[in-house]
Formats: sequence, structure tokens, C-alpha cells
Amino acid sequence: DKPLEISIDDVTFVLDQEVMNGLRVSEQLNISFETASDEHKDQKVVSKIYELNLYDGESKLSFDVPIPIVLTYDTGSVNNRNNLAVYFYDENQKSWVYAGGKILSSGKISFEARHFSEYTIRENSKTFDDIQNHWGKSAIETIASREITKGINENEFAPDKSLTNAEFVVLLVKVLGLSDSNVNVGYPNIIEDSWYEPFFKKAIGADLLSGSYGITLDPNAPIKREEMASLLMDAYFYYSNTSKGDLLVSAVEFADDEDAVSQHFRTDVRMTYQLGLIVGDNMNNFNPQNGATRAEAAVVIKKLLILLDLL
Repeated sequence: DKPLEISIDDVTFVLDQEVMNGLRVSEQLNISFETASDEHKDQKVVSKIYELNLYDGESKLSFDVPIPIVLTYDTGSVNNRNNLAVYFYDENQKSWVYAGGKILSSGKISFEARHFSEYTIRENSKTFDDIQNHWGKSAIETIASREITKGINENEFAPDKSLTNAEFVVLLVKVLGLSDSNVNVGYPNIIEDSWYEPFFKKAIGADLLSGSYGITLDPNAPIKREEMASLLMDAYFYYSNTSKGDLLVSAVEFADDEDAVSQHFRTDVRMTYQLGLIVGDNMNNFNPQNGATRAEAAVVIKKLLILLDLL
């Protein structure tokens, strides 16, 4: 059946049968996408700021499925539309957080809302002095401009520096726009009130670490490529609302050094290769126990954004 499109001012909701079933509403569905105040507006905002709410009668709804939304922006206030994305305002972080965004026709951008919040379109451009001649420049600029990653300071990214477990978890949490969680972390090496603890709570709340780590997880240790593969697949299945069974049949062996991949990571490694997220080296080796640099992680994250239709 053709999806139901509801337009309110500069906003269009796309409600297909899956969305309607997920909302589980009566005939009293009330969609509220009101213009919010400019309290959180900054110089990068290029559209109105909207506040999303759903009601069934007078009862405020939660939603189990993402809601596709199309927002409109003022083309006259945009320098480069490739730097546009949708953001939601995180009250705890007191900052705008990347929520995706795919450019449609001129003046329109689509995204999927996954929770109640304030949403807007922002234009942001970011680069660093030490990536100008680096092979990872494009990917680094793409995810830095969407505020998924940061430099080690305002002008330097350190593209060849090793990436830690905590740093990669933070990247995935930002890509997925995960909500706050109060779950028990369950990892003794994750220090309470550390800078990374809130991100691990969000990831654990979304089952992103379910198959990736044992209890000895060290957030400050370099991440292994096989662990990265497992986390990427957790993120992919979470956002696409699919499961390993949907890909398992066609996941094929590819790496000459597959025996070096830990047994419980082999399926994830095969699937990341199948999806084009991580590939082997020139000898078709995956090098599962090796670490990854910040630039390599940026390339993988950009591929994930494209795969999830967030870019």
C-alpha cells in the first residue's frame, strides 16, 4: 500500500503500514511537530527548530519504529548543501547531536526520527591541518562536519593515531543517535563517571556490545579489527531492524587468514566484508588482531552512514 503522507507547514511525515503498526494507535492519532523557541539556535542552524510529539487522544505515545520525516530548509542560507544534516538537541549534553539526513530535491532533506526531541537542519564544515594530504581526508571531513568525531584539538586530527575501544563505541553511539540509558554497565574496567561511561551505557542499552567483548573489556586499549567488525554488525542490525539470520546464508569466507579470526567473530567478519564495511589487505588478509587508526575508523564510519542511508 502507498504510504500516507501528512504535511504540516514545512514538514512531511511518511507513515507506511509498518510505522502505523508500530505506533499502535487508535483513530485519535495526533502528530505534533511544532516550531520550538530559538533558545538552542546557533549560527549553523538553517531551518526552523521543531519539537516532535505524538498523541493518541490525550496520551503521549512512544514509538517502536522510526518515523520517516522530510524537513524543508532555506536554500538561500546554505553555502554547500553537502554539509547539511539533521540534528536533535540532547538536553543532557546541552548540544546538537547528529540524526542523519539525506538530501532530496533542492530545499528538502529526509531523516528518521527515533525519539521525541527538538530537530533542525544545520550546516557544518570541518577540516584539520594534518589531513590535507592524507588518504582519509574525505571521510574524516565528512564525519567531523557531522560532529560524529572530533580532533585531538581544534586544528589537528591525528589520523594515524591508534583508536581505542571507547573511541569506537562513541562513534557508533553518535551515528545511531542513541538515547540515554541507565542500564548496569557490567564491565569492571569501565570507570564510573568517566567521560566514556554514558556512551557505554547507551551502547549496552541498545545491545551493541552483546557479542563483542568479555568482562575484561579495557576501554582505553586499542580496538582490534575483529572487535570492530562485531560492533559494526551490531550497529547495522540495530538501525536496520534486521538480524544475523537475514545475512547469514550469503556470508562467505573471504580472508586467507580467517583461522586467525576468533571463532565467535568469524560470522561478523564475513558479513562486514559482504556489506563492504571492512575489506582485507592486498593479500586478502583481514588481520583480525591488528588495531585501527583514527583515519581507518573514519572511512568505516562513512561507509556505515551510506549503508544505513544516513548520508
